[in-house]
Amino acid sequence: MPPAADRLRLGRDQTGAAAGRLGIALARARHSPRLTAFGLGVVAALALPPLNFWPALLGFAGFLDLLRRVPRPRRAFVLGWAFGFGHCLAGLYWIAIAFFADAERFGALAVPAVLLLCAGLALYPALAALLATAYRWRSLTAAALALAVSWLLTELLRGHLFGGFPWNLIGYAFAGSAGLSQLAAVTGVWGLSLLAVAAGALLTAVAGAYAALLPVALL
Repeated sequence: MPPAADRLRLGRDQTGAAAGRLGIALARARHSPRLTAFGLGVVAALALPPLNFWPALLGFAGFLDLLRRVPRPRRAFVLGWAFGFGHCLAGLYWIAIAFFADAERFGALAVPAVLLLCAGLALYPALAALLATAYRWRSLTAAALALAVSWLLTELLRGHLFGGFPWNLIGYAFAGSAGLSQLAAVTGVWGLSLLAVAAGALLTAVAGAYAALLPVALL
């Protein structure tokens, strides 16, 4: 067995290598921000029923990281639309199945209808991104909370504007938890949406703090 000093050095080297690979992956993702935002939207949709895969809420952490790197709100709007388009496609693809109840008459409309619906619904996350970046927050925690509040406001709009479309609200991610879903008795699903986005996005602040401490820890 190697001496303790060698094991410690090996552990530091492995941690540094892992951090380096993560940095390279993030750098590559930032070269294609719109495609990355689309993919993160798809990931975040995995938190919804029937999967209720809560770690997928990390998609909001990646989304916030992208938003904090855009120089102008207009670009944030575009990234928000890409995120929302991926999120809606992954969460609402099943609507296309209804068109095949009479496939001969309506089957050809399935894909265009879902694409157009998701393209329209993606305007709400785009607005959320625009609102969240209207002020350049220095604190990651403040930026994460701003995104959560902005997302909540636009979900409220989506749920009531033009007759409302309150399907696949991100708060439904906690539908499978008997404990967390009790919050809906007080706040409705909207409170759960705020919690879901905040929980996912705040991990950006945790990662940022870890990244700041990592060089010190490796000394």
